[in-house]
Amino acid sequence: MFDVKPVDETGRVAVSETTEISALVCLRKKKEKNISLPETDETSDIKIEPILASQISKEDILREFEIYLREQIPAVVRLEPIREEQINVALKHIRAPVKFVDLETVQNPVVLAEERSATRATDLDVALSSYSNPKKGKSGTRIFIVLVIVALSFLGSKYIVGAKKQVVQQSSSAVQNLEEAKAKLETLDFNGASGSFLEAYEQFSKAGDNLNFMGSTLGSLLADLPGAEKLKSANNLIQAGQLIADAGKAMTEAMDGVWNSSGKVNKMAESLRNAFNVSNGNIKKAGTLLANVDVLSLPEEKQSSFEAFKSKLPEFEKLISVGLDYAKFFDDLTGSSGTKKFLIMFQNPSELRPTGGFPGSYGVLMFQDGDLADFKVDDVYNLDGQLKENIIPPKQLQHITPTWGMRDANWFIDFPASAKKIMSFYKKESGSDIDGVITLSPKLVSGILDVIGPIDMPEYGLTLTGENFTDTIQKEVEYGPNRAQPKQILVDFAPKLLEKIYSSDSQQWMDIFNMIVMSIERKDILMYFKELKLQSFAYDHGLSGHVKNTDGDYMMITFSNVKGSKTDAVIDNSISVNTQISDELAHTVSISRKHNGGKNQYGFYNKQNPTYVRILAPAGSQLKSIKGNSKPDFRPLLGYADYNFKKDEDLSGLEATVHIDAKTGVDVYRESGKTGFGFWLITNPGETKTVTIQYSVPDKYIGGDYNLYMQKQPGLIVDEFNYSLSLPSNTAVIESQPTLDRISDGYILSRKFDNDIDLKIKLK
Repeated sequence: MFDVKPVDETGRVAVSETTEISALVCLRKKKEKNISLPETDETSDIKIEPILASQISKEDILREFEIYLREQIPAVVRLEPIREEQINVALKHIRAPVKFVDLETVQNPVVLAEERSATRATDLDVALSSYSNPKKGKSGTRIFIVLVIVALSFLGSKYIVGAKKQVVQQSSSAVQNLEEAKAKLETLDFNGASGSFLEAYEQFSKAGDNLNFMGSTLGSLLADLPGAEKLKSANNLIQAGQLIADAGKAMTEAMDGVWNSSGKVNKMAESLRNAFNVSNGNIKKAGTLLANVDVLSLPEEKQSSFEAFKSKLPEFEKLISVGLDYAKFFDDLTGSSGTKKFLIMFQNPSELRPTGGFPGSYGVLMFQDGDLADFKVDDVYNLDGQLKENIIPPKQLQHITPTWGMRDANWFIDFPASAKKIMSFYKKESGSDIDGVITLSPKLVSGILDVIGPIDMPEYGLTLTGENFTDTIQKEVEYGPNRAQPKQILVDFAPKLLEKIYSSDSQQWMDIFNMIVMSIERKDILMYFKELKLQSFAYDHGLSGHVKNTDGDYMMITFSNVKGSKTDAVIDNSISVNTQISDELAHTVSISRKHNGGKNQYGFYNKQNPTYVRILAPAGSQLKSIKGNSKPDFRPLLGYADYNFKKDEDLSGLEATVHIDAKTGVDVYRESGKTGFGFWLITNPGETKTVTIQYSVPDKYIGGDYNLYMQKQPGLIVDEFNYSLSLPSNTAVIESQPTLDRISDGYILSRKFDNDIDLKIKLK
């Protein structure tokens, strides 16, 4: 018989802590139990030798158990409970066999594998031949334990195999659901992601139910068996999956919290922050568990899928982390106490300016103790009319306006520089301080209307939709009956828009959130804040609109519509850039603009389009040539030297760097640490104009690999963009991002220029 101990805290046998197992023989005469074994071929080399007393190692017993599990031995055993007081407390949940059916009568009798050693055969023989009635003596109880385990192994082998198949199948299905959920999160399909998370959770739960058997006494006994790592891997996968699924559910529930916040901004931020905190913790724990999953535990056809998912978990974690950053940002933006006030500039890309468009209207957004307290909209000219100082405007605007005001303050290409100037004018004109500037494009409003539906404006006899918003508002402003306050329609529209947003359902909230994210990518939203924490967030998340500082080559093309009405809305833009690398690094940039106005029903689309073009390049770049540019004779409306006009220090500093190239008339200047080239391109209705400029950049960008960062102007739509690279005959591209296509005389890239292009090229 065997004395098996110790036990763990649940009363189960702690095999992992057992150091040795002693085989004992009871010498008292006992009532024998007849057990028949199949006859053994006398020619067999298997030796059956009784062992009266020996030290059987734990490793031998564990190997024996593993062999029985693998062989899936069928047997017929009838079990009944035995009295608890007669067994070790560690075995109180184990059932004892009261009868073994003669194995010769079993369809698949026990057959010892040929490769098994004589020692293993004799160990089994000792166990069987030493069996006695467990009611009589402690030694009988010990050997009884071995028989129970062997019997349970017989019965459980098929169950274990079946359960394992179900576990890996359910876990694999759940992994696939998690992959689908992550893909949907990346496209901000929160509802779809929620469904995939729920399906994953159900699959993981089913897998967990099938592993409950392994959590029983038998599971504890088998925990140290060779191959138990597979069970541990399955358990880790299930726990990790449930954590990830819970993280996804928390995010979707957070969006429901936003929906149910009744427009309370601080409650929205709190709901999001709490949910993303939970999700962030879950994802980190899941990552630790998945790191300990043996991929070989999964079906072979699912292993690569699992590895791919596990490798993408850091991206999933980053997605959650970004969400948490945004939740904290909104919390900081609204403020938990005190007053915060932000200037909203509605930049219209139909009339392009360096940071996105002419801001004909503005709003003031005020939060009090974390809640929205006030939001008002007004015509920018009303505020500019309060300016007491006469300030000289930029030279390119002096032929259309005698003074500078907040309406034209976004003249600097770098948005933080323009935002500071806007805040300065707001202070001069209103007497109030502001905590930051946020720009919005009408495209965002149109997108929101597409989601929430039309808004009736009965006092104007209009219904505003996503499709007609821009044209209808512009028509009312230009030709409406209220000439004293032509933008009153926007003042009346804003509260109705907010009211309808607040009454939206959860799916509409998701779609609005999608619109905001898309607007950020297109730079339809820019932000600048005085508070360092908020400004750091804007900088890190692509909201700051700052001119990029790069180690490699750089290019940014901007258009400024100067008295061209809203004609940028009807102009098709095409840009091609050719880079030549030889003894020098040079760019040839061609800009084509097709004016589709002239016969439009709205007169503001039928005007001439005078545009001042600026190209920023690395400091020290040199102009080589230009053709096709316009050379207008614009003159200031006033002789500023004859009047008491003030110079703006920042604008004067910028214009002091300008050198007009005598041959081409191009303004060569410095801005934001770059060299700039400025020139006019005037396009009439129905006309297509093309300008081509060539310039070289400093030699330090030649040699080794080549990088070019092309920054997109906010609000600018480029319908066709083509890039080409020309190299010496002994140089070739071995890798590029984005991918360049090889042609006979170089490499090309054709795509829509709707966001920044960070071109990285490896050469050999």
